[in-house]
Amino acid sequence: MSWPNPIMSWISAQLLSILQALKASESSRLAKNHQEAKVIGLLVIE
Repeated sequence: MSWPNPIMSWISAQLLSILQALKASESSRLAKNHQEAKVIGLLVIE
């Protein structure tokens, strides 16, 4: 069974955008955790 090209390219485009969104949210979550760690570190130092 062979897929028509437009459908395959649309599906791969959807997958790519989902992956990019996941990567973006993951990196923003890591950045937020880093900020929180800095704040906690400052509180511990003082």
